[in-house]
Amino acid sequence: MIVDDTPANLIALEAVLKPLGTRVVSAVSGQVAIESVERESFAVAVLDVQMPGMDGFQVAERFRRMENGRELPIIFLTAIQRDEAFAKRAYAGGAADFITKPFDVDILRARVRAFVDLFERREQVRMAQVALRTRERDDA
Repeated sequence: MIVDDTPANLIALEAVLKPLGTRVVSAVSGQVAIESVERESFAVAVLDVQMPGMDGFQVAERFRRMENGRELPIIFLTAIQRDEAFAKRAYAGGAADFITKPFDVDILRARVRAFVDLFERREQVRMAQVALRTRERDDA
C-alpha cells in the first residue's frame, strides 16, 4: 500500500513499484489507508509523513491498534522532514524504515520486495497450518 495526499506522488510511486509485479493499493489520505487496513492485510505500507488532517505518524499509530496493522511494516517517505528527530520519532513508532526524497528507486524497490517476500512466506506457512489443522480435525 502507498499512502500520499498528492496524486502525482502516488502515480510516481506506482511506477517505481510496478516492476516488482505485485499489487499496489493507493490511498489518498490517512483515513482511506486506515479503511483499507481494516478490510485486508498488506505486505508493507509506504507512508507519506506530511499529510493534511492526519499525518503519517498518526496513521501509523492507528494502524498499530488494528488487527491487520499491528505488524504491518511501515516505510515512511518524506521530502520535507529531513531532521533526525523525525526519523527517531518514526522508528519509535515502529517504522521499518524512514526514507527522504529524493530517494534511490532501486533501494525502495529492494526494501518493498523484501517485505512482500516475507509476507508471502508467512501466508504460505499460515495456509499450511490451516490445512494441517483441517486434516487433523477431519481425521478425528
